[in-house]
Amino acid sequence: MFSRLFTIFLQIHGFMCEVDDLLISEDLDLRRKDILETGEKESEQVHLQFTNNNSVGSTDLQKEIEKVIRTNVEPETARLDRMMSSKMNVITSEANNALFPTGLVKSFPANCLSLMTVTGAKEQSNMRHHHSQLPCLQCHPQSYIAYIRMVQHLIERCLILRMNRDDCVQALAQHACIQPLVTLAVWKGLLKENKGFFHSYLHEISPRH
Repeated sequence: MFSRLFTIFLQIHGFMCEVDDLLISEDLDLRRKDILETGEKESEQVHLQFTNNNSVGSTDLQKEIEKVIRTNVEPETARLDRMMSSKMNVITSEANNALFPTGLVKSFPANCLSLMTVTGAKEQSNMRHHHSQLPCLQCHPQSYIAYIRMVQHLIERCLILRMNRDDCVQALAQHACIQPLVTLAVWKGLLKENKGFFHSYLHEISPRH
């Protein structure tokens, strides 16, 4: 029944995953960063346990790790990997639980990434992994940078056409499938960086409104 329902939904509305499907709400993004920052402290604790040292400087700790591993390379490397993975998995799960399902800016079913995973389009055993690894752990920030630069370029084109902010938001949503929230965020960033130019520009076009 659900397969037919979603087939009809896709036929009517189409389906397209966009970068803004990965955007996290501002307050929970701060929470995510706090959780992931604990990874540094936890990793140091794992290394201390691995070397059986309670307290040692970072340089000496590195030497102790190397000393232990040299005694029996493969088994000790595997033991360290197990210890670290066990600790980091706890942090990853904590970050996932803090963000999903309410942390994304676009919620299901408007969020096509969520739609694809929650409905079982991805293998069930990997569903949560596929859904969370990009927005939660932010593995590939280059994709965000390229996307933001593209939006900036499109906004600049709108400025050449003497559009105001609302016209620009509407144009990018209609012709480039860019969510208004994203355009507004990039516009705000450009305004902050080029305040003098934007004030002059908005004053020049204000008689239109």
